[in-house]
Parts: sequence; C-alpha cells; structure tokens
Amino acid sequence: MSQVHGISPLSLLTPCCDEALPSRTRLACDRRTSAADATDGTRLWPAAARGSDSPPPASVVTVPRYVLRGAGRDAHFEYEIRLCAGGERYTLYRRFQRFRELHRYVAQRYGEQATAAVRLPPAKLFGRTSETLANERRGQLEEYLRRLLEKCSGLAGCPLHLGVTRRTLADFAPFFQRGVFEFTRAMTS
Repeated sequence: MSQVHGISPLSLLTPCCDEALPSRTRLACDRRTSAADATDGTRLWPAAARGSDSPPPASVVTVPRYVLRGAGRDAHFEYEIRLCAGGERYTLYRRFQRFRELHRYVAQRYGEQATAAVRLPPAKLFGRTSETLANERRGQLEEYLRRLLEKCSGLAGCPLHLGVTRRTLADFAPFFQRGVFEFTRAMTS
C-alpha cells in the first residue's frame, strides 16, 4: 500500500471531520489529498487499497446532532450533516422531509438499484418533535447516507463513480448543495 505524506489510503475512510480524532487522521482532509497525489501512480482511494477500480465512498459523512426549529405546527427537527469529501469540509442542515426527497430523487434519476439495498427510516405521523425519535433517526440517517453514497459510487452513470468530492456530491443530488434548501416559511431547510 502506498503512503502519501505519511497517511495510508485506508485512513481516508476514518472520520476526519470528527475533532476527537488524532491530528494525523484529520490531516487526511486538511491536506487536500487527491487521487493524483499517490507517488506510485495508483489512485489514492480506499478502493485502490482494496484492489478495486471502483471509486471510494465519501471520506466522511456524519450526522452528529439535530436542532428543533420553528414553533407550533411549523416545529421540526433539522439534522446537521457534516461532510468531508475531496479534502473539503462543510456542513448542511436538512429536515427529514429532505431525506425522503433525496431517496425519491436518487431512485428516479439513477434507478431502483441505487436505493434498493438502502433503507430510509420510516416517516412518523405522530411524535415528529419527540427528542427520542430525533435521536433515533439521527443515527439511522447517518447510516442511510453512508450506505447510499457507497452504493451509488459503484454505479457507472453516477457522478460519484468518479470519486466523492464536493462537486460530484452537488452533481449527484441537489440535497448536497448548500443554499438550495436553506429558506422556507420557518426560515429553515
């Protein structure tokens, strides 16, 4: 396995956006490492380390917390999504409805095979503003995003097949574009 700047390709799979990680791991994203940086000519992706030609899943996608927005009938939770892709870190806030829209969009645009093995948590009619539900969903949504990106990065017609970067995520689905869902009646996504 090749080493670039003392970081193995497998370390790119670790959550570089989590501040609790050792600084060596966080440097994987900070150095803006690209596939062309490998000294031996191989692609610097976890897939290359596994001996596969398929591109990597996102280096990191986490849903560390949620926040209650709005009041009364407009009250809803927004989930914080931290992404570390292609050496860039950024944060999005999305409500559960946007995850459902993402699921439908991906199935329609890339085919049912893109979402067949990826399970989105079910919608709830009652208790939508329950802390217990929000905390449970937070973990499920993180797992959902990880599996979705991993599955779609293996599809030839998907932008993620070229590698997961901020640009390919934006091309993949509007869900990953900043500013797209930022304002609604409750001034939230």
